[in-house]
Amino acid sequence: SAIFPFSVEQSESKMGVTVQSIQAGDGKHYPMKRQTVTVHYTGYVDRGGQKEKFDSTYDRGPIDPKSKRPLGRPFKFRIHSGQVVKGWDEGVSQLSLGEKARIIMTPDVAYGSRGIPGLIPPNAVLFLEVTLVAIH
Repeated sequence: SAIFPFSVEQSESKMGVTVQSIQAGDGKHYPMKRQTVTVHYTGYVDRGGQKEKFDSTYDRGPIDPKSKRPLGRPFKFRIHSGQVVKGWDEGVSQLSLGEKARIIMTPDVAYGSRGIPGLIPPNAVLFLEVTLVAIH
């Protein structure tokens, strides 16, 4: 298992969205309301102190015949249009084109008390590692 770069303490200090840049983007192009963005991400949820991957765009798509691993299929959505939970909109809109960042979402801007049965527990803090690949 990979070393996970987040701590629960970071997420409990503030409600909402926390963005921590890992690799700078171009610093010029930021997604605007209703623009479509393309991102690659891996999402983790805290399960009793253990970080568990719940989804990754890198695990999707056709299988590479050489590596026998998925080639990845990025995720597209329109910023601030209700297509994703509020934390996605708030976090990704702070990234510039090409930027890679850690986005921590508290339950109030993620899936709240309902969670997603079988995938994300109720009142879960989400930890995402996101790269803004394109702005359309």
